[in-house]
Amino acid sequence: MAITVKQIQSLDPVSGASTGVVQESTGEPFAEYLKTGSKTLKDIFTEASEKYQVPFSLLTAVGMQESTFRADAVSKAGAQGIMQLMPKTAAGLGVTDSFDPEQNINGGAKYLRELLDKYDGNISYALAAYNAGGNNVDKYGGIPPFKETQNYVEKVLGYMNTGVTLPDGTVTKGTPVSAASPGEDETNIASSANDNSFSAKLRSLLFSYNDYMKFIELYLRLVALRNEKAEEEQEKQEQDAYRAYKNNQSSPAARALFSTGTTLI
Repeated sequence: MAITVKQIQSLDPVSGASTGVVQESTGEPFAEYLKTGSKTLKDIFTEASEKYQVPFSLLTAVGMQESTFRADAVSKAGAQGIMQLMPKTAAGLGVTDSFDPEQNINGGAKYLRELLDKYDGNISYALAAYNAGGNNVDKYGGIPPFKETQNYVEKVLGYMNTGVTLPDGTVTKGTPVSAASPGEDETNIASSANDNSFSAKLRSLLFSYNDYMKFIELYLRLVALRNEKAEEEQEKQEQDAYRAYKNNQSSPAARALFSTGTTLI
C-alpha cells in the first residue's frame, strides 16, 4: 500500500507510531513528494522545443538569461521559475506550478510560440514582448526604448549564437526563494529581509525542501526496518519458548509427573 502524506503527518517523530492526529492534506501518495523526476533539463527543453516549434537555442537562451536555469528563482516583480513566468501569465498558459521545471519550461515555450506568431517570426520583437510586454512592443512599433529590454534582447540573441551549457542531472521541483534574474536591473532585486538573512541562506544551502522530504523517506525506511527486526526477534523468542516447552515436556521428570496423574492445582 502506498504511503500517503496524511499517514506521514500522523506519525510520532520519535517512535514512528501513529498519533491519531492527521493534518489536513491531500491523500496523494508520498512517493510523489519524493519524486525527483527522470528527465534532464536538456530533455525538457528538447521536448518543449519540438512540441511548440520554438528553436531549442532560443528556449535555452531565454532560460539562461531569465534565471540561469534556477527552478526556485523569484523576482521582486513576482516572476517565477526557470522561464520567469508571472503568475497571471502562467495561469493563462495552463501552468499550475511555476516551480515545476517541466511545467515552467513548457509554459515559456508556449508563450514564446504565441509571441513569434504575433510578430511574424521576428525573434527580437518576441523577446522584447517577453521582457517588456506586447503592449510596449505594439506601442513603439518594435523594441521599446528601454535600456533593460534592449540589453535583454541583445543578451538572449548572444546566448542563441554562442549556445549555453545546461546543468547536468535530473531536475527537481524548486523551493521558492527571492532572486534576481540576470536580465533584471538592480532595482528589481528581491529584498525580503528573511530571504536575505544569513540563517535563511544557510538553511537553504544545507537543507532544502527536497532534502527534508528525502530525510523523511529514509526515516520511514528506518522505522520499517526497526519494526521488521522487532517482529523477527519476537518470532524467535516464541520459537525458543516453544522448543523449551517441548523439551521440558519430554524430559524424564515431566513424564514421571504426568504418568502418576498428579495435578498441579
